Amino acid sequence: MTFKEAMEHYRAGTASEEEKAMVEEELEKMRLIEEYQDACWKEEAEEWTDWAAPKEQEGVKNLRSRLRMNNLKLILISVLLAILVILGVWFGILPAIEKQYWDPEENVLSIRAETLMCFWMRTTNCLRINKRL
Repeated sequence: MTFKEAMEHYRAGTASEEEKAMVEEELEKMRLIEEYQDACWKEEAEEWTDWAAPKEQEGVKNLRSRLRMNNLKLILISVLLAILVILGVWFGILPAIEKQYWDPEENVLSIRAETLMCFWMRTTNCLRINKRL
């Protein structure tokens, strides 16, 4: 009789005493083998974690410092770009608009410039300018 047949009888509950003893003996062997393998795996896992832990910690520290530096660079670049945009508008675009609407011979702002200034400043003089247009 094979173990497979004995196991089927054991599961069905129709096994003889000899078959029960054989199946239980084999199951006990399996349990012992599993315990032995678990112990071996635990030892290997402990050796692996002891060996890999310092390198992982160094890698995490390096990664954190790189991320911190990248974030600082990104913030610095963003601030510098914002400052450049503000300075470009202040010293580049506004004087160009002012020159376009300023007539140096008349020394008076044209209606377009007054309308533009009205749009920016939103003063009460805007009502008078809009009525003239």
